[in-house]
Amino acid sequence: MDNLYLKLLQEFEATGLSSTKSISKFIERNFKKPKSILPSIWDKENEDAMAFLNDAMNTGHLDIKEYEIGNIGFNFNTKEFRWFDIVDIYARLTISGLEFLEKNKSNRRVITNSNAQTLAILLTVLLTGVTLIVTLNNSNSDAKVDKLQIHIREQTQQLHTLQIQLSEVTNELYLEKEAKKNPPKKP
Repeated sequence: MDNLYLKLLQEFEATGLSSTKSISKFIERNFKKPKSILPSIWDKENEDAMAFLNDAMNTGHLDIKEYEIGNIGFNFNTKEFRWFDIVDIYARLTISGLEFLEKNKSNRRVITNSNAQTLAILLTVLLTGVTLIVTLNNSNSDAKVDKLQIHIREQTQQLHTLQIQLSEVTNELYLEKEAKKNPPKKP
């Protein structure tokens, strides 16, 4: 069913099954009034509104009196065109129409809930992806930090070894220098 038909049915939600209501104003709001003065062209311009009414009658969701629809068009007795602004067409919501509205509401709720769940899943996937990227980036950074720490430890050990060697060489040079200054005495 198209949205226009659904809007028409929704206008009957408040009235329920027992009351009749004019649908002429609804037709006036949603269809253009024919402007021709020739009956055959006027009928052609009015086709959409009449097709809509016939479809609404055929669904069985609205009880529309066919004889009232017969008053729409050119009246040969009065020689005037009669449209929904002059003729009131009354309808009443049927049980199947009420069931159709309830089913439509239920379907809309399911669609709304489904859309909300889909959005929640997409947000979860997005946040999981962001978390994964941050985790990978941090693990790469951690690996680099670990490598740098190992390299610093190695450099520190090498520096310590070089300091020990330098200290030994310095001691040897000092001892040699002292030995030259104070040669050992011969007995």
